[in-house]
Amino acid sequence: MTMTLALAVGLLAFQKEPSSTKDAMKPVQLLVGEWRIEVSSEDPKEEAWSETQSWEFKIDKDEYGLQFESKGGKKLKSGV
Repeated sequence: MTMTLALAVGLLAFQKEPSSTKDAMKPVQLLVGEWRIEVSSEDPKEEAWSETQSWEFKIDKDEYGLQFESKGGKKLKSGV
C-alpha cells in the first residue's frame, strides 16, 4: 500500500496544472474504492492484522483531495 501511495504522489508531482477537477483526480483514480488489506509491522514481535480501507474523492469548490477511512487500522484511522 505504501508503494502504491508513493507512486501516486510521485505521478502527481510531475503533472502539469490540470484543466479541470476531473483531470486532476485521474492519476489517483486507481485508489478509489474499498480495499481489504493485510498489514505487517516492522516489529517482528507484532503480528500482522487485517483492515478495510475506504478511499474516496473529496471535492469542495476549487479544492480537491483524496480521503480515507480505515476500519480495524492500528496506525491510521482516517485522513485527507
